[in-house]
Amino acid sequence: MSGRSSRIKGAVGERKTAKELDERCPDHIKVKRGIGQARAGNEVPDVDGIDCLWPEVKTQKRANMRGAYRQAEEAAPPGRIPLAIIRDTGKTPLVVMSWKDWLDLWQEYWETRQL
Repeated sequence: MSGRSSRIKGAVGERKTAKELDERCPDHIKVKRGIGQARAGNEVPDVDGIDCLWPEVKTQKRANMRGAYRQAEEAAPPGRIPLAIIRDTGKTPLVVMSWKDWLDLWQEYWETRQL
């Protein structure tokens, strides 16, 4: 795949991810593709609007999950949870994050859950 078509495929995956997240957020939160993607890749996350997360979206035939996570981890500012959203062609998307961050989210979920 050429560089241009690869960038187009990546942008489509980022927009789709943003739309899916936005549909599941409260109305006052607007999730969108990071506008910095047209410029320098680390100015904003691939998908922006969720203040606690720094998602790196990879839309490829077979993405390198650890490499995608490492990219998110290196770019994420303090206080933002780095994660990689992997959208391999023809497969169910996956989320990759550190075990520690997942445990923190798990604990917060149970502490705030209304039973």
